This record gives sequence, structure tokens and C-alpha cells, in this order.
Amino acid sequence: MVEKNLSPLEEIFFELIRAGLHGRTPSIPQDISPEDWGRLLTLAKKQSVTGLLFRGVSFCGEGYPLPEQILFRLVAEDDRVERTGEKLKQASDGLSLTLSSAGLHPIVLKGATVAAWYPVPSQREYGDIDVYLPPEEFDKATEVLGMPVSKAPDGSLHYQWQGVDVDLHRRYFDLHLPDRRLPVPGTPEATLLMLSAHVMKHAVGAGVGLRQCIDMAVAYEHLGPQVATERLESVYRDSGTLRWNRLLSAFIEKYLDFHPAFGGEGTCPDALLKIVREGGNFGHHAGGRLDAINKSALRRKADTLLRFVKRAPFSLKYAAWETIRSVLSLAGGNHAPYQRM
Repeated sequence: MVEKNLSPLEEIFFELIRAGLHGRTPSIPQDISPEDWGRLLTLAKKQSVTGLLFRGVSFCGEGYPLPEQILFRLVAEDDRVERTGEKLKQASDGLSLTLSSAGLHPIVLKGATVAAWYPVPSQREYGDIDVYLPPEEFDKATEVLGMPVSKAPDGSLHYQWQGVDVDLHRRYFDLHLPDRRLPVPGTPEATLLMLSAHVMKHAVGAGVGLRQCIDMAVAYEHLGPQVATERLESVYRDSGTLRWNRLLSAFIEKYLDFHPAFGGEGTCPDALLKIVREGGNFGHHAGGRLDAINKSALRRKADTLLRFVKRAPFSLKYAAWETIRSVLSLAGGNHAPYQRM
């Protein structure tokens, strides 16, 4: 078990997630009630980690007294996650092949790439495909793919590809910085910065969940040995994300039992834990958030701005520059929903 800021049920939850990530027997009680098992499954759905919960439970052993109805629900959820993941992987591979065959150089971002670094790739949940194209190739990519479904204010385009949502991005990093201050896209240090900046963007805004933090943990496990710690520190400092990345690393160490290439020495991660437990996956489960998303553009924008303000003490401490720029962009309309083409 880990700690001490967690409720007893959360301690069990994190222990099962760690067991799923590390492939080990979890240290959990034998007398968990069916009601608490139901709460654990609900918590996993909120954080979009049901595949990892299932894997953690599988390491309990055949003699573990798991209620039959919970086992059936877990198997059904794991099957759903696996089928969705396979569909997205096939779509991602097909999309990359189509763009590459046209002489382009796509880089698949986030979910579809990170899933390969999970102990069981099919158990990583994700819902769309994000692809980056160098600016000079973007127009040709739109010709290859045809008319997009919609366009975002930041210039990215939204497509439907083999029944899967695809976002084509002009920007590799979720940062308001000139490219000359950032590493070359596709390098290990760039990938780590891209992923951590994505987590940061949501943490200071509408919210972020455990799955996004786990993405960063497995990325460090996979890419960390390829990058010197001094190089990572330099990249994070130049991008203005040094303090944020220490916080994220501290969370990964304390709650996920990974030891990132870039450590969080001396940093307490519980401010991030509060955000993770509050809103779940991308903050969608925070009070009123889904309702705002499903309402008008003005309602969604107002809700996002309110969450920026509410989280200001945290955001200004760990990501001051990005927070200020994001709020200014939001106030100016740059976070409006997609415009139909």
C-alpha cells in the first residue's frame, strides 16, 4: 500500500493499478465487499483505467474471493477496452501508411503511440487519434485526406477515418513558445516534453486524470534511458515546465511506483492528486463539467474559464506562463469548439 492521503478504498485502487502496471501480486484485503468492488470499478471508469484494474485483479490469484458479478463486469469492460483499442490501432496504422505513401512524415501523438509502451497495449484506453504533420506538409495532408469534418481555432483539423475520430495538428507541443526554444519533434526528449505539456495543459484547465499520468510514467520507462537527465532538465527549463515536471515526476514516484529519469526530489505531489481525484479523465467527471460540454459553446467556454480561475493558485505556481497565455487565448475565443466545415 502507498499512503496516507488516500482513503482505504483509494489505497486498494492504487495498489491494483500498480499491480497491473508492474505485473505483481497486489497487497489488498481478502474481505472487500461487493459494494466496494463496485465502487472500485466505478473509480476505474472515472479515470479510464479499467483495463489496468482488470490486469491488477488478475494477479490476485485463483484463490482470491472475487465476487462473481464483479468478475463478469471486469471481463466485459476489459473486452470493450480491447476491442476499441484494436479498432483505433488499425485505423492509426492505416492513416500513417496513407500519409507516408504520399511522401509525408506523420507523427502519431499521445494515445496510439503511448499504448505500445503499456505492459498490455490493448488495455490502454483511448478514444481518438492525434497526428502531427510538419507545417510545410500540412496542406498536402489535407489534400490526401479530403475535406475535414471540422476545424479548431488553433488550426487543427478533425476527420473521420475508418469510423475513428482523427485530429490533424499543426503544433507538436501544447505550449505557447516559439519552436526555436523547443526540441526537434520525434526525439525522445521532445516526446517526453510533448506528453508532459499535454498533461499540464489539462491539469491547469478543465482537469486531468490518472490515465494521463500513467502515460507519462510508461513514457519515462520506455524513453528515459535514451535521454540524459541533464538534457531533460535543460529541455524542461527552456520550455518553462521545470517545476511542473518535478511535480508530475513526484506523483509518478509516489503513487505509481515508477522512478522517472527526471525525478521529483523534494516535491510533494498531493496538489496534483487532488486534481486527479476531483475530475477524473480530462476533468470530465468534475461537478457540472459534462453538462457544460454538452451545452452551448458559450457555456463550455465559461465553465473552462471558471475552472482556470478556481485552479489559479496551483496553475500559477507550476505553470504560470502557460496559464496566463491560455486564459488570454480562452478570453479571446481560441478555445471555442470546432467549427463545422
